[in-house]
Amino acid sequence: ADDALQLNPKDHATIHGKSLILTRLGRYDEAIKLEKLAFSLDEEGYNPVYETQMAVIYARSGDRQNALRMLKKLKKGLEIGATASFRIAVIYSALGDHDKAFEWLERSYDEGDMLMTSLISNPEFDELHTDARWKDLVRRAGFPD
Repeated sequence: ADDALQLNPKDHATIHGKSLILTRLGRYDEAIKLEKLAFSLDEEGYNPVYETQMAVIYARSGDRQNALRMLKKLKKGLEIGATASFRIAVIYSALGDHDKAFEWLERSYDEGDMLMTSLISNPEFDELHTDARWKDLVRRAGFPD
């Protein structure tokens, strides 16, 4: 990510990618700064990817209040088709609320959400893998065992 940013320091997608890495490394202060920067540089308009990641960073860092604030905003986006149920599931998983995460993953599955294609590769769901509901959902979604 650093090499790509040297070539184009204002590439919001690369900045977002680096924020994802920093989040996984537990470097939340750096990650949130980068995610806010990526959000501000995206000239294409509203993109819920950045707000979802900001909510995840807040949740992982223990800032539950800001995570819930972002979650509420994203839920409002559902009403106008500006976001997806899958993103809500990601945030609930980061918050440690597995029941709500599965509830929203089921909605995503029922809606035929294309984001379900990233179900098994999304690290935010790692903690769900030991739950029997995970195996059932993965099977129904058509992923191999």
